Amino acid sequence: MIYYFFFFLIIIEALGCSFYKQLLGSYYKNEIRLQHCNEGISKAFLFLAGTELILLYSLRDLPNDSIHDLGRYVSFFYDISYGADYSYLEPGFRGYMYLCSFISNESIPYILFTFVFPVICLTSWFIYKYSKNVFLSIYIYYGFMFYFFLFNGVRQCISMALSLPSFYFINEKKWIKAIVFIGLAISFHKSAIILLILFILRYVRIKIDLRYFLIVTACSLAMVGIGRSLVGMVTSFWGSYSGYLDAEEFGNWANPIIYLIIIGIICLLNNGKSRGKELLLINSVAVGTLIYFMSTQVQILNRMAYFFTIPIICVLPNVIYEIRDLRVRLIAYAGCYGAITIYGCILILQNAHGILPYVLGV
Repeated sequence: MIYYFFFFLIIIEALGCSFYKQLLGSYYKNEIRLQHCNEGISKAFLFLAGTELILLYSLRDLPNDSIHDLGRYVSFFYDISYGADYSYLEPGFRGYMYLCSFISNESIPYILFTFVFPVICLTSWFIYKYSKNVFLSIYIYYGFMFYFFLFNGVRQCISMALSLPSFYFINEKKWIKAIVFIGLAISFHKSAIILLILFILRYVRIKIDLRYFLIVTACSLAMVGIGRSLVGMVTSFWGSYSGYLDAEEFGNWANPIIYLIIIGIICLLNNGKSRGKELLLINSVAVGTLIYFMSTQVQILNRMAYFFTIPIICVLPNVIYEIRDLRVRLIAYAGCYGAITIYGCILILQNAHGILPYVLGV
């Protein structure tokens, strides 16, 4: 029930902050003063929503079963503090848990806090840097599986968060800093090495219009046919991952189709307009969509797509924000909030990523 309540809470907070911004727009005539006030409201909302997301995660009691990975990671944290050998875990994650254990190794809320804090902080930073509507961005992040995934895929979620600054540094052509953050991401989850593709995507220049959508659609369908063979070629270099090719079942078609529809909407709304530094984010979402279609043949790739699709939390709000027709823009916002709410509720009902049962641990 608390998850449904949080959907309602974020919407109320977002509408309240948006209404306050509108009031300031009619009150302040000085553009610079107004801009500073709007930035202050955005920061305040990110801090408020981020704090709530951290508390929602940290105050949860651990499930009493072997299905959820969260309890396993808490055990890792406890055991590593006493020198247990988990050499198969990436060194960055082991080192991070070891350092955090100096403060405490028995408090469950503290251990969960160490998992969620860097994720929410880096995600909020990314939203602040790129989003023109932080309210919708937070809502997409919460409802579109990224936050829910943290209840199961702790290592990958921290790795994804650490990779977010690399988008910014690649856009700024600060290659060394970008490599450092991708290296940090790899040290938490080795699959993050796939993010090296971003250096290529930085130079892919295609107008975001109908042609872009048709190219992504054609490539997506091709991935269904050759995806399994490509995965086989890649996993042959990593013996520890080669077993996934045979062990995993075929993935579902819902996510790839949903993301292909989103790309279609973005292309329709953008209609060839130059996206500047956001082009890398859109290209990343397109690659994530291709990986999603590959995951219909090899389910494990469903998680790999998250590294590339997470920029959707900024891309979609920005495209809607730039719609000139107020009526169309409001309809687009309402449709987006409604779709995310339905999608999130479906995830909760299906207990996606082990988010249920949720019981307070304090």
